[in-house]
Amino acid sequence: MPRGEACTPRGFYDIHNTLEEGETIDPESCNAHLPPGVTEDIYSSVRNTPPPGIVRAYPPKPISYAAYRKALDKVRVITNDDVSVFGDIAHYVEYGLDSAGRRVELYLTCHISQTVLDVTSKTPRSRDLQDTSRSEPMAVLPCGHFFGFRGIDDWVRTRYNDNVCPDCPLCRFLLVYPQCGHEIRIRPYDPRFTRDGQLPLTIPEGGSVPDYCLRCRVDYLKLLGQQIAHQVYPDDIPFSAFTNPNRCGPVHFENKRIGLQDYLLDVASMAEGEFSHW
Repeated sequence: MPRGEACTPRGFYDIHNTLEEGETIDPESCNAHLPPGVTEDIYSSVRNTPPPGIVRAYPPKPISYAAYRKALDKVRVITNDDVSVFGDIAHYVEYGLDSAGRRVELYLTCHISQTVLDVTSKTPRSRDLQDTSRSEPMAVLPCGHFFGFRGIDDWVRTRYNDNVCPDCPLCRFLLVYPQCGHEIRIRPYDPRFTRDGQLPLTIPEGGSVPDYCLRCRVDYLKLLGQQIAHQVYPDDIPFSAFTNPNRCGPVHFENKRIGLQDYLLDVASMAEGEFSHW
């Protein structure tokens, strides 16, 4: 269409241009040439001008990869700038969707080595082989901060070599149990599998760090169980003191002491599974 030419329906102006003086327009015949939803009065005063609502195209502008992924339909990209602790992304890792139902893609890097973290959610983004070779597993600390497993493991070993208690590089949370002083073991987290059994709740999520490590707690329970068992079933009672030695005597007490100690350890083991702790 030549520049400056009217952008209105040709049929509408054909009707107006062929009218004789004193002749009227049939509204129905006029509306038959108008676009859907357009009334007769819209073009009455806008001849030779663009119609209302015309869409103008602008030249494209370069954007980042993250901005490109965000622009895709129902995709939300989360980077280190969007989160501070693991609790902020725990739901996305487990379900792969946000509260609005958009698919979530995690593009996180280690704060130490700047390596991409292999923390693929339930709806993973596509990665090329080169990208995968440069990634490393995620490791989450009790304080909630996350790093690459190799990066945080090197950090902990370096702190020990310098005779310094290992801690979080970001918040200085000590990575030892408060009372026994043994190291809180940090393991790589694989989000392809269930979180239970490999990553306890972090402290910001309501998790807990006991005063003693598991080995120290078990050793203490064994000692406590022996003391309780010997109090309940003493081992210094003479054979003649038993009311019915054939039914219950020193040998039976010995078996009862062992059974009581095993029972206490079983109860403690079941209690360990009733709450999330490191």
